[in-house]
Amino acid sequence: MFSRAKKNTPIVGLDVQTSSVAATEIIGGGSSPRVGKTAIAPLPPGATRDGEVIDSERFAAALKELFSSQKLGRRVRVGLANQRAVVRVMRLPTIDSRDDLETAIRFQAKDEIPMALEQAVIDWQVMARGVGDGGQQMDVAVVAARRDTVSGVLESIKLAGLRPVGIDMSAFGMIRALRHEVSTLPGAVSDASSDQGDAGNGGAGADSVPRLYCNLGDVVNLAVARDGDCLFCRVSPFGVEGIAQRLAERRGLEL
Repeated sequence: MFSRAKKNTPIVGLDVQTSSVAATEIIGGGSSPRVGKTAIAPLPPGATRDGEVIDSERFAAALKELFSSQKLGRRVRVGLANQRAVVRVMRLPTIDSRDDLETAIRFQAKDEIPMALEQAVIDWQVMARGVGDGGQQMDVAVVAARRDTVSGVLESIKLAGLRPVGIDMSAFGMIRALRHEVSTLPGAVSDASSDQGDAGNGGAGADSVPRLYCNLGDVVNLAVARDGDCLFCRVSPFGVEGIAQRLAERRGLEL
């Protein structure tokens, strides 16, 4: 989930909502990517629910039509934003061995991840290392998603004739896209970009402050990040679609 696309290779990012799917082509990598084509298409009823693919064949048909009509590239990266994918930040003693670290993460995840680990896909990334109250410590961002949620997305992409190159949390993409824009707003504090920090304060630099990011769509995607690292994210299934539905009901109107 933390993998990155190769530089200069066009990738289409997919954002799956309750009643629509949005696609954005990103060209180039590194520090100077640019946006190519963008498109959005409605989804047939029953294809998704609360940002999760329910009917792979219906969803695949919608993707196939969207990519064909807009002549989009076939390499895709999907963002997950539903309640069956979670992020937790774990504080652990500094561990240099990757195998030992993964063992420690899975052991602690039993208490912090609200799903059975044998039914989940787990990925992780070290955010900061430093000295805390208990000595050398590290903060690790851990992502867990239900295996059937991930497999449903992958099945749909392949049925549509597309090539999946990565699955990510939508919150991570939102942070990457907006963190530098936020730092240019009036009154914003500049980001500290050092990889080394004090694990006792979450790896924050002297000028770094946590920021709240929010994407209001068919679902509401919230994230809190510091120095580009996601500290917290949650998804609410009630978004624009739910608001429109309630307004229609109150006014006695067709949706």
